Amino acid sequence: MGGKVRLRFAFLALLTTVALLTSVSIVNEGQLAVKTRLGQIVQSIHEPGLYFIFPFIEQMEKMSSRSIEYDSKPAAFVTSDKKNIVIDTYARFRISDPSMFRTAAQGSMSRAQALLDDAIYSILRNDAGRHSFSEIIGGNRATIMSNVTEIANRETKEKYGIEVLSVRIKRVSLPTENELFVYDRMRTERERQAKQYRSEGQEIALGISSETDREREVIMAEAYKTAQEILGNGEQEALKIYARAYSKDPEFYAFLRTLEAYQTTFNDDTVIVLAADDPFLNYFRGK
Repeated sequence: MGGKVRLRFAFLALLTTVALLTSVSIVNEGQLAVKTRLGQIVQSIHEPGLYFIFPFIEQMEKMSSRSIEYDSKPAAFVTSDKKNIVIDTYARFRISDPSMFRTAAQGSMSRAQALLDDAIYSILRNDAGRHSFSEIIGGNRATIMSNVTEIANRETKEKYGIEVLSVRIKRVSLPTENELFVYDRMRTERERQAKQYRSEGQEIALGISSETDREREVIMAEAYKTAQEILGNGEQEALKIYARAYSKDPEFYAFLRTLEAYQTTFNDDTVIVLAADDPFLNYFRGK
């Protein structure tokens, strides 16, 4: 009798332990969860902690709250200038609402990525149609993808409980059959632009050169005019000085001018033939 009682107590203790273990669920840091009762969502859990559930009736479905990065499949688009292009993207997202995510994606990450692909490529298709090929592969790419991220985040957050953190273009390519054609057109366009820029540069350079020449001529003319004015003023002043000297002592002035003439005329290689009574030699004769 005692053995049967002990066996019953042991069995009850085991059942109690199993019930306690199955009635507690731990949500860790970096996790979200939904509590379901008979398959229906009864609670969304956003914070880590210890949560109680009714065994066999309720379940706790857990999912990561951390950001997830995935590569999407390349897809074809048509740009505003009617170019067929293939865009390969990757995205980062995280689950923001576990209940909406569980309902929309049935808790499947592959299903969630398929929903994201549909949303992102739908937005990209509309956005690519408003931009040219050069804008998509050039400097406007960051602005375009920022706009795609914003719209995708708004849509997926409202519909699927998924927050889109970023969408980036990994590669933009052309369908094989028109790659060479487009590259040739791009090269021709670049050459045309380069030729135009060189021509404009030459015109600017010629304009600068002509302006410089004109300014130089004006400066030289002004300098020559100033020099002539200074020279004329100097000659006038010299004449005034000579006139004043002559008026004070005509004989000395005549003597000084004759000495200057001697200095200018006579040097080591000079041979002059003059008559003995030539007035030019008066001072040599002591007159």
